[in-house]
Amino acid sequence: MKVVPRKPFLTSDTPVDFFMTFFDEELFDIIVGETNVYAHQNKLRNWSDTSYCEMTAFLALLIGMIIHSLPRVELYWSSDHLYRVQPMADVMTVKRFKKIRQAFHLNDNAKAPKQNDMNFDKLYKVRPLLDKLNIQFQNECVSTLSQSMDEAMILFKGRHSIKQYMPLKPIKRGYKVWMRCDTKTATLAEIIVKML
Repeated sequence: MKVVPRKPFLTSDTPVDFFMTFFDEELFDIIVGETNVYAHQNKLRNWSDTSYCEMTAFLALLIGMIIHSLPRVELYWSSDHLYRVQPMADVMTVKRFKKIRQAFHLNDNAKAPKQNDMNFDKLYKVRPLLDKLNIQFQNECVSTLSQSMDEAMILFKGRHSIKQYMPLKPIKRGYKVWMRCDTKTATLAEIIVKML
């Protein structure tokens, strides 16, 4: 069965158009706003406010770094032609990339509930992204009455309180998530991170 989105894509549409279906302008406004707030709260030296265009370029660089992996971030801007990735180096300077990475935030730390608070959320820092993506996934999927729900693991080797160990899974350590999939259209409707 072919995967079908709710709004069909045109042959002229690009992967960027598909990405922007989920990471829309509203989500970028949240990221830009919270990043600027964090930078001002922490009085980051040599900070100039980021913008929508600069943040889209920053995320594009992050995706490019996943596709073309190098041992260190600085190597993308290296003067050694064996490492330098010119299309990425042309987007922004390494200093600016590192400064945005240092300030990158999705939620205001000053408003975070304390650990003993009734409203404490282990995923507070990424909650706006999770909520927005869940809404976008549900809006864009084609759902039928034939649904399947199952748990899955997202590989994570770092330290975090929601990390789990499941010895019978192919990926034994990471984040446990619940996935709802449509068995007829093979579309993923939503991913919900299991709260502990």
